[in-house]
Amino acid sequence: MKSTFLFIFFSFPLLDYCQVPDYQKSTKHELQYLDSSYYKINNNIYRVTFAVPIEPLLSSYVPDVMIMGNYERKLSKQISFVGNLGIRMCNKSYGVYYPEPVSSFHVAGTGEIRYYYALDKRKRNVRPTINFSGGYVSLNQYFLANPFTISSSNKQVSEADAVQSQASLYFNIGYQRQYKNLFFNVFLGVLVSNQTNAELKDFGKGSLPGVVSIGYVF
Repeated sequence: MKSTFLFIFFSFPLLDYCQVPDYQKSTKHELQYLDSSYYKINNNIYRVTFAVPIEPLLSSYVPDVMIMGNYERKLSKQISFVGNLGIRMCNKSYGVYYPEPVSSFHVAGTGEIRYYYALDKRKRNVRPTINFSGGYVSLNQYFLANPFTISSSNKQVSEADAVQSQASLYFNIGYQRQYKNLFFNVFLGVLVSNQTNAELKDFGKGSLPGVVSIGYVF
């Protein structure tokens, strides 16, 4: 009896030493799963973004640029409304014999309903869903106002030579990701409806838009 007692008494420190705390056994993914901020989606998300159409980046033309205020409102677990409003610089070129583009500056904006189709799968795979990080499909209403100023090395050009106002509806498929306060978004789209008679000058050539944007999340 005495020997059994001594064995138990001296074994307890050894058993305690051999036990690994739960947090030490947790892998990086398990810790991320326990971190609710890794999956937190705010009801109201505010960003500022800098965006460039994909198609001009792959050509010799001067790319358009957009600086936008971005607001995303959570409507349900997988659905949100996204609004953008800002300034777009459009560059209209007339080909190799007139290489200098007519640069025009416009108020531009979008209103978009998004469906995030893979949020549950991303969470099961321990991938971030913070502020709707993941893939989505959407309907996006785009508008471009008439230019409020233009710029060109050719002094004979006028506002009539610049990109004109337009409104168009697109079906998009995209992906966005937030890392800390940094934001990345890319999407491709297909024109659904052109609501103006103006030449299409949307993201890319207009009928098949594509955009890459980076930004900051407040």
